[in-house]
Amino acid sequence: MNSSIHFLDLVANTWAAITIASENPESSIVPRVLTARCCATVLALQLPIDEETGIIRRIKDGELGEKPCNPQEAIVIFGGFSEYEPALSSSSMIILEPQLARIREVQVPTSGIMSYMGHATAVRPDQRGFFLFGGVPIPDHEQPQPFLDSTTALDFWKTPTDFPSEAEEQAQRQADENPIKKKTLSNGDVYVGEMNADQTQRHGKGKCSYANGDEYDGDWRDDQRCGQGVMRYASSHDMYAGQWENDQRHGYGIYDFHLPESFSGAQQRQPKKYEGQWMNDRKHGTGTLTFSNGTKLVGTWVDDALDTRERSCIEGYDDGRNGICRYEGEVCDGVPHGQGESHHVSGEVYTGDWVTGTRSGHGVATLRDGSVYRGEWRNGRRNGFGVFDDARTRAHYDGKWVGGVRCGRGVCKYANGCEYKGDWLNDVRHGTGCYTLLDGSCYDGAWLHDKFCGDGSFMLNIEDNDIIAQNNEVAE
Repeated sequence: MNSSIHFLDLVANTWAAITIASENPESSIVPRVLTARCCATVLALQLPIDEETGIIRRIKDGELGEKPCNPQEAIVIFGGFSEYEPALSSSSMIILEPQLARIREVQVPTSGIMSYMGHATAVRPDQRGFFLFGGVPIPDHEQPQPFLDSTTALDFWKTPTDFPSEAEEQAQRQADENPIKKKTLSNGDVYVGEMNADQTQRHGKGKCSYANGDEYDGDWRDDQRCGQGVMRYASSHDMYAGQWENDQRHGYGIYDFHLPESFSGAQQRQPKKYEGQWMNDRKHGTGTLTFSNGTKLVGTWVDDALDTRERSCIEGYDDGRNGICRYEGEVCDGVPHGQGESHHVSGEVYTGDWVTGTRSGHGVATLRDGSVYRGEWRNGRRNGFGVFDDARTRAHYDGKWVGGVRCGRGVCKYANGCEYKGDWLNDVRHGTGCYTLLDGSCYDGAWLHDKFCGDGSFMLNIEDNDIIAQNNEVAE
């Protein structure tokens, strides 16, 4: 950054340098002015500067006779490129007094300068004014080529009627020192907050109330939402708090979904909050989606949709059949679907197939007491063929299941060595079946509510040793 200005003294034929030091180290005026490194216009003039206040006087018709003012030598600088801005504002000029090493910025909004640099200049012989011809266009000018065939004349000793007064200039300086601005945009949006040096773009901290009712409060950069901020959406009453980039949700953020007042318990699993990564205004990356019933879905999102290729986790999931659980596995539409494993509050652990949120297909369920079921499932219950090992009774069942209980044909082997092979209904022996004792004797016939009803046969198994003993008794 430049800290001094060099000029050639034609009388002494030497170069001289003036270093400008601000009384306030935090003042941004001097550094900002001196960052115009090239293409600036520099003119030596005689200006009506008040010796006591150092302010350029507003000279009106007939005023010089009443209030004389001696011309003061000064250098006027305007235009040029800056490392902080594309170009210094065309409505401001820098007044440099070499003898006093004093510098200030003066706003000249009504000077009529049509270009900010690259023009031809001519200073009046009395050095009280200058002329500008042509130049490079102002970037934000409404006309495409306002500099063509333009001539501007500026006389500091004749104040135009529409030129700002000293009070107005002082008010402008105070406004420039205040970083908080209020601006109403052409589309009806109202912004209150910090802006860039030219007061043309929202930049820094600020709050914008949009015409559609939305409201954003947070960081801005180059007239766009960028950084940390909170957005409240009027139409949906949703709210987002987190990181932004290029006017879009980008980075880490929390999105709260508004639940309507008519929401009831019958409406289950409505999204309530998403907390995680965003990219280009869409959920993208790792995140947690919380539902209205307390269920939490932890997974990876791609372009606003859950990535089904990755394993996800659902906290507090309840399929309505087997109680609340923690699920890990494949997910579709926010519910278990595919291969997965669930750990239930009751202590049960299930590993197997899921379809639209319920156990369906083939799976293994291990109960808290150690009992294990391996087999087919449908609608969250044991349905089809399966094997169950009861840890409490040490019974082993292999057969048909309906609605979570033994129903149909099946074989049950008991801990005492006995075995039942036959029909089942509502988890008990019912229908036709054969109960075989440990010695080979068996009841074969009809069963009713887990009891042999007598409609059948009983076959007694007699060992050969018993038959020999009976024959010896007869012979004696």
